[in-house]
Order: sequence, then structure tokens, then C-alpha cells
Amino acid sequence: MPKANSRRLDKDEKNVLVHLLQAPKLTNGDIARILNVDERTITRRRKQLNTLGHLSPERNVKGAEKLHEWQLEKVITLLEEQPDLQLKDIQDFLQKEYDLKVTVSTISRQLSRANKARATRPGYKGKRPDLQPPTPQQAQPPLPLTPGDSFTDAAGSGAGTASIQQAQPIQGEAVDEIQSPSTGHPTTTPLLRLKCPYYACNSQRYASHPYCQSAWPAARDVKDHVCRQHSTPKFRCNRCMEDFVDNTALVLHQRAPEPCPWREWVVPEGVDDELKEKLRRGGAGDEVEKWRKMFRAIFPGAQVPDPVVYENAYFTAIDPTLDSDVASPVAILLGEYTPARLDHHVEAHLESFGVPVEGLALASALPELPHVAPPSAIDVFDSLHPVGYVDQVLHGLALLINQLLALGFPVAHLHSFECSLLFICPLAFLVLVLLSVRIAGECGMYPRKTEEGGDVVERGRGVDNDADLCRALEITCPL
Repeated sequence: MPKANSRRLDKDEKNVLVHLLQAPKLTNGDIARILNVDERTITRRRKQLNTLGHLSPERNVKGAEKLHEWQLEKVITLLEEQPDLQLKDIQDFLQKEYDLKVTVSTISRQLSRANKARATRPGYKGKRPDLQPPTPQQAQPPLPLTPGDSFTDAAGSGAGTASIQQAQPIQGEAVDEIQSPSTGHPTTTPLLRLKCPYYACNSQRYASHPYCQSAWPAARDVKDHVCRQHSTPKFRCNRCMEDFVDNTALVLHQRAPEPCPWREWVVPEGVDDELKEKLRRGGAGDEVEKWRKMFRAIFPGAQVPDPVVYENAYFTAIDPTLDSDVASPVAILLGEYTPARLDHHVEAHLESFGVPVEGLALASALPELPHVAPPSAIDVFDSLHPVGYVDQVLHGLALLINQLLALGFPVAHLHSFECSLLFICPLAFLVLVLLSVRIAGECGMYPRKTEEGGDVVERGRGVDNDADLCRALEITCPL
């Protein structure tokens, strides 16, 4: 066993020790071997300097805040728009938009790694990749076919077609959208956006919170937001229930000459250290299921709300401007769409947005709706009263023709009588058509049976004599 070194440090060695203790990768044993002293001496001096505040707090590099992938993409997009931004500006942007406190060295390190990974793209010229969009390729003329090329047989024709397709360049950019097999229109999968659990539980209370109305693409990002913004206060007076920024302010408050007023105990709202450790463990499942587990851990016993933020989601039963399989509101009111069929439409639309649907059961959730049979064509025709409607139209046409005859409307190169005929002839044809409709409805071309006072009356069969026929033909005609 080596003999303990009881040598003490001189003044110069103590000054050197202060700088060595600031190095994050040097242990007490390494420093003891450098200064040729016992390791217990270095341990004792480290505790003394920490107590006196001569050493800065240790930095946990592994547990420090870092940019997530989607935040790094936002920063790269921001650099595309404003390439002259400095690292300090990016740090302020992350602090303002995402409440993310990262050091400038962390931003520089992560951007360097991202740029190194993207260095293989065309146009890379330095530490930053060339963020200008690549110029589209010029279309090349097709290769001319020589007379020796023959495509007579089937195999030769296939090979010739393949060679021609390889010779022709692909024009245009790649299509990012996925073609829908049913409609053929390009469809895009929306990005999953999860709510803040506190905002989802009580949206009215947290509506004014600066960061609770945001949305995050992963449950891990929501967890980070909860641990930063909804933590329980660390420095709190247990007598007056007042919060303080640091331990010094709390000690000065407790040692004040006049004691603070006593108040009832208030349970602090937020997540404590024990709950944070429970949330960090997480669990299995997709992002939505992880969010639900986190909500149950924060609010035990509360009903789990919908975690997803829908921005451009339109249900097919509401918006009549979508595809052809839309449930019409008129059809719903007439009873053609029952809650069971609405359940199918809503579930199909939610599944297209990537939301897991495990039986909405709208048919059992909605109350029983009375079934209203759609009206028949005869009932609709009866409600219009065609005979009286034709009388009104004919009377209006008579007044219009009288006004036209009174004015005359002189037209160039036409006599007033010829000008009148231009208006009278088409109107006369319209009068004859309406007159035939009136006679058909009155004389029985379309017999209908209705109930009046309990007796069945067949309409359209009551014109048997000349008097009734003359009464049916009484109409004011301007001609």
C-alpha cells in the first residue's frame, strides 16, 4: 500500500489548483498526480472552494439542453431565408419561439454536424451548404434513331423502348405528394401536433400562457415543455405560500424581523421532481399513447381529452365542397344518413389524418333521430300550385307586352311595327306553352288522388261539359 503524501500546497500551487478544478475532464486523482500531493488533499480543497463560491457550478454536458431534429430544421430554414444571422441571433430565436435555452457552442456544434451530414449535396462550398435551390436541368433533344435499329420482334421492341426511355432525361422535379388510388388527386399526410396537457385539461385558464397554446410533433417535446414551464416552485415559504426566485431571497424573507402572515396551505400546481422522474421513464406505444400516459400521470382520475391539434380537418358530413362521397346536409335532415353511416364517414376521415380510431360508436352516442321520409315528386308538384302559378305568369306577361307596345322601342333601320313584332313573337310562343300547361293541369292529363275531409277525391277528371272547358280557358291575352 503506497504511503500517504502529507505535503501541503504552497500559494502558487493553490492558484494552479483553482484552474485545474475548473477542467471538467480532470478527476481528483489526476490533479493529485499532477501536483504530487495526496488525493484527499485535492478533495478537501475542492469542497472548501465550492463552499466559498470560488468554483463555477459544474456543467452537465450530457444532460444539457439540445436542439431536437425538427428545431434544427427550423434553424436551417431560417438560415436559408437570412444567411447573415449570427449564433447569438439564433439563440434568441430559440429562446423566444420555443422557450429553449441552449448555449452558443451547442448551436454551433449541432449545426456543424448537420452541415457535415449535408455536405454531399450539390453546391456545397464551405462550412454551410449552398442553400440556393438547384437549377433545373436543361432538356436534351432525343437521340436520333439509326436505320439499323429494328423493333420488329417483341423482344426487340421491348429493348428498343427501354433504350429510348433511358436516353430521354427526366424533366421536372420529383413529386413529393402521394397519388390517391381512389381519386387520383395528390394527398399529403399532415404532421402530428400534440397539445400541452395543462391547456388540454383547462383551455380557459391557460389561454393567456405564452407557451401553452403551442403544439409539438412528439410526446418527448411535450414532456420537455411540461418540465420547463409547469414545474413546482423550488423556493417557497411554507407560512405565507409566497414563491421566491432563489434560496437567498427565501432565507432573507424567513429572517425578516416581522414574520410573514400565516395562510392556508395551498397545494402547488405543477410537476415536482418525483413526477419528473416518472415522466422521464416514459413507456411503450405511439406518440398519442405516450401523451395519454403522461396526462394520466399528471392528472390522475381526470378524463383524457383529445391530444391532437386539428387545423385543416373538415368532416365530410359538414363541408359540402369536398369529394363526391359527401353526406349532404339536406340528406341528413331528410333521414337518409343515420348516425351509423355518419360514424363510418367520420372514422374514415379521421383515419386519413393518421388519428387512431377505435370505434367512435356515434350511433350509440347520438340520440334517436326521427326518420323523415323524403317527399315524392307528386307532393312537391302539389305544393307549387302550377295552375295558379301559370295564371300569375300570364298576367305578368300581359302587362309586359302592353308596356312594350306603348313604348315601341325604335331600332335603327326598322319600322316601329317591325320592332314590335320582334318582341311579340317569342312572347306569344311562351304564352301558348304556358296555356297548354294550364289546360293540362285543369283538364285531367295528370290525375291525382288526395284526401279532403276523409273522402278520396280524384282531381283532373271534373271537366266533362263545355261550360267547365270555357271556364278553364278564361285567360287575359294581350294579343
